[in-house]
Amino acid sequence: MPWLQACLGIARQAGMYAVLNSDFSFQPPLQYFLQVKLNISEQGQLLATPLEGNGSGDFSNLVEADAFLELPAEGSAFQKGEVYRVWPFKEVGLHFALARGTRARE
Repeated sequence: MPWLQACLGIARQAGMYAVLNSDFSFQPPLQYFLQVKLNISEQGQLLATPLEGNGSGDFSNLVEADAFLELPAEGSAFQKGEVYRVWPFKEVGLHFALARGTRARE
């Protein structure tokens, strides 16, 4: 993801983490970059809601996505409430959500 950030002109950031907002499973077991929409919960947590699609290479989902959630190769079932590293690629959208205090839709 650092390569993508450099290509998009996004400054390198310290690690950022988000809470998975719904269950997700993926086979086979390999590192997976899940396309997600970011929101802020009423408790102030950064939430990552998975977007339906055909995998991390599905470019049409990038229109709706704000970030990739990095899921480790050691698992294939990921539960709502678990925390993973997130790679935002829409810096403006994230700053807007944080500034406005956007609430997650549940």
